[in-house]
Amino acid sequence: MAIFEWKSEYDTGIAEIDNQHMVLVSLINELHILVNEKFDRALAEEIFEKLKKYAFFHFATEENLMAQYHYDAHDNEAHLAQHRQFESEFKSVQADFENITLEECNVVLSYLTNWLTNHICKVDKRLADHIHQQRQAESEGSTHYSSAELVAQSVTEEEAISVIGSLHITQKHIGNTGEMLEQLEACIDELQYHCDVMVQSASDSVFSNMSATAHYKCTHGLKLVKLIRSNHEYLKDALNKLE
Repeated sequence: MAIFEWKSEYDTGIAEIDNQHMVLVSLINELHILVNEKFDRALAEEIFEKLKKYAFFHFATEENLMAQYHYDAHDNEAHLAQHRQFESEFKSVQADFENITLEECNVVLSYLTNWLTNHICKVDKRLADHIHQQRQAESEGSTHYSSAELVAQSVTEEEAISVIGSLHITQKHIGNTGEMLEQLEACIDELQYHCDVMVQSASDSVFSNMSATAHYKCTHGLKLVKLIRSNHEYLKDALNKLE
C-alpha cells in the first residue's frame, strides 16, 4: 500500500510544479514498497539517491519560477530556507544510509511524506497564487489592441478592399497555426510524461539526470507554446474585430 496518496487538494494549478510533485510522490511510494516488502538496503539507497536528485531538480524549477515572476522578497527567502533545510536533512540521512535499519527507513519515509505535504499545501500554494496573479496580469496586458493602432482610419475604397482581403488570408493562416500549436502542445506534454516515467525507472544516475533535464526543457517548452497560443488568440480576436 502506498504511503503517500495523491489528493486533488495538493494541486497548485501550475502544471510544471504539480507534475514534478507527482513524480516525487511516486518515488516516495516506490521506496516505501521496496523497504516494506523486502528490505534491500543497497536498492533502497539507489532509489533514495534518485529521489534526492529529483527533489533538488524540483527545487531548482521552483526557484527559477520565483525569480522569473519576481516573488516577494520575504516569501522568497522563507521558501528558499525550507528548500535548503530539506536538502541538508536529505544529505544527513544519505550519509548514514549504509547502516540504516528498516524502522529508521520508515521514519525517514514518514518525514518525507509529512514535509512534502506541508510544503505543498502552505508554501508552494502561496507561490502558485503569486504565479497565477502574474500570469493573469501578463494576459490582460496583452489584450490592449485598438483598431486605430492596427489599421489607418482614413483609407480609400481600394485600400479598404485590399486590407479586408489581407485580413481574410491572415485569419486563414491564424486558424491553421492554432491547430499546429495545439498539436505541438499535446506532443510536448506527452514527451514530458515519458520523461517523468524515465526519471522514476532509470537505474543509472546519469540517465536519470538526463531525463530530469529533459523534463525541465519540456516544461519550459510547454510554457512557451502556451504563451504563443495566448498571443495567437488575442491576435485572432483583434482580426475578428477589425473585420
